[in-house]
Amino acid sequence: MAWETLARAQVKSLGGKLQKSYLTIIANKGRIQLKRRVPDCPIESVLLPYRWHEDDWGDAYTRIRNIFSLIQQGHNLKKAAGLAEGKSPVARIDWKDAVDKFHEYKTRSDNAIKEVTWRENYAGFLAITVELLNDSSKVVTINDIFRQVLSSWESGSGQRKEAAGYMAAFFRFCVEELHFDEKWLPPDNLKKYIGRKPVESVGRTQKGDALTDQQILDLIESLPTDEAGLRWSNAIKLMSVYGLRPVECNHVIVKQDETTGEPYLFCTYIKRTGKGETFAGEVQPLPLRDAEGREIHWNILEQMSGGNFVLPTMNRGAANTYLGRQSGWRKLREQMQSEGKNAVPYSFRHSYSLRAHQRAVIPENVALSMRHSVQVHFQSYPYTNRRSMRADFARARQYNRMANAG
Repeated sequence: MAWETLARAQVKSLGGKLQKSYLTIIANKGRIQLKRRVPDCPIESVLLPYRWHEDDWGDAYTRIRNIFSLIQQGHNLKKAAGLAEGKSPVARIDWKDAVDKFHEYKTRSDNAIKEVTWRENYAGFLAITVELLNDSSKVVTINDIFRQVLSSWESGSGQRKEAAGYMAAFFRFCVEELHFDEKWLPPDNLKKYIGRKPVESVGRTQKGDALTDQQILDLIESLPTDEAGLRWSNAIKLMSVYGLRPVECNHVIVKQDETTGEPYLFCTYIKRTGKGETFAGEVQPLPLRDAEGREIHWNILEQMSGGNFVLPTMNRGAANTYLGRQSGWRKLREQMQSEGKNAVPYSFRHSYSLRAHQRAVIPENVALSMRHSVQVHFQSYPYTNRRSMRADFARARQYNRMANAG
């Protein structure tokens, strides 16, 4: 590659300035290894905390120049590399305290965000960031941190772009307000962290596929048992049992039937799309079944009636952001991908539709509860057309057999 040729030439030229000393670089397990050869002495080498990749070369060359300067002062390669690294500067930084200060700044400044916004959009991935930064077994750079934290989201996705922006804001705060070393200053252009969508995904739908009841139950079981985990567990139950879109979870109210007095859930959300408007309306529950075929009853309606059903704020991308940090969701996505399918937050809604048709609810009523037109329903769920067609022809054949028998 062109960058590799240039990189080797830069290092060779740098090392050549040292009398009877030569510096070279090689790739070692995907990282840059720096070697120093001095006549009549053993070869010295150190593995640098940078990938053997064009994106990392600028930072790597800056580090190598610093090492070179320290060698000129009389240090051997290993000592110079340690000094250039700053003798494990990560260990000297209280990253948790930095996050606490950033939290205070974001929630109490002139343009303060709400506490719930902090919890849903910042807290989770910054906790992962701190965990990585405090891991003394790893040598990390800001490039490593961004790539490891953002690996939960698909390259080029909107969620990955949002998360990169939140992380960049934190590191800029650390450098500009807390006066951290400028090596923690992220670039203005975050494209190399956000990436691009895979070629095979361009132009195809990202609507996702239905999950099985057991997959949903396993996912709920895998969630953390903290307050956020409880809220998101409730959100998944609500989307799965009532077929809601993620954003609709915060637009559901309890009403009473004017004739029977029975309570029911009503979704007030109206979605405007290129296909027209959806409509507000009553939503019907369809319980999941466990591996033995027993229905699971979470008593969602009763809990909501009593004000005991807590939910997260389901703003744009919130579900992707939270689920992307959960190992159970990542495992589920990998499983679905191995089957040529795609798991997304809308998959809970799709599962509701499939469950309804498996249990012989007529398509018109499924569409009514999902609050879109029958035409949209048929377009979105092709198996609905096939099932309806097969049922009609089965009835026709049965009618013919009865007529012939008569």
